[in-house]
Parts: sequence; structure tokens; C-alpha cells
Amino acid sequence: MTEDKRISLLLTTGGRGSVLEAQGDRAVLETSKAYPHGSTVLASIEGTEHNLRLKVFRCKKVAETDGAETFRVEGRLEGATRALRALLSGASS
Repeated sequence: MTEDKRISLLLTTGGRGSVLEAQGDRAVLETSKAYPHGSTVLASIEGTEHNLRLKVFRCKKVAETDGAETFRVEGRLEGATRALRALLSGASS
């Protein structure tokens, strides 16, 4: 996926993220915060009225640049509407 197709997120706990890929009820995010297994990521999608809820099953630190950490968060979407799924699948194509 090219950088310009990423969907930007504002995390409710503070910080930022983006959707790397999404297929069905699974999604992979890149975030500025770590999330433990079993927790739920809550975020709003920039430029839309959509909110995202992701139940975490894996989180791994992938980079650290100038003291800023980046995490890859994998999980299952919760309560995703058809419109949200269509938006996310467009980012993954």
C-alpha cells in the first residue's frame, strides 16, 4: 500500500495512528502508543464521522526514531458498520 492511501487516526488516549491494512473484521494499525493483548483501541478517523474500535491480539514495537516509538497493532474490528468497512477496505487495495 502506498503512503498516501493510509487512513489517519486520532487515538482517544492521545497520539496518532494509521490503518496499514484491513480485510473483513481484521485490521492492522500503526500507532504511537503500545496496547496490551485484549485491550481495545479507540480512535476517530480524521476527516470523517467514523470511529474505530479494535480488539488487540498482537502489538509489537517496530521503530524508534528520536525517542518516538512506533507500534504495529493487529486485531479484530468491533461494531464496524458497512460504511466503515468499505472505507477501510478502500485503503487496503
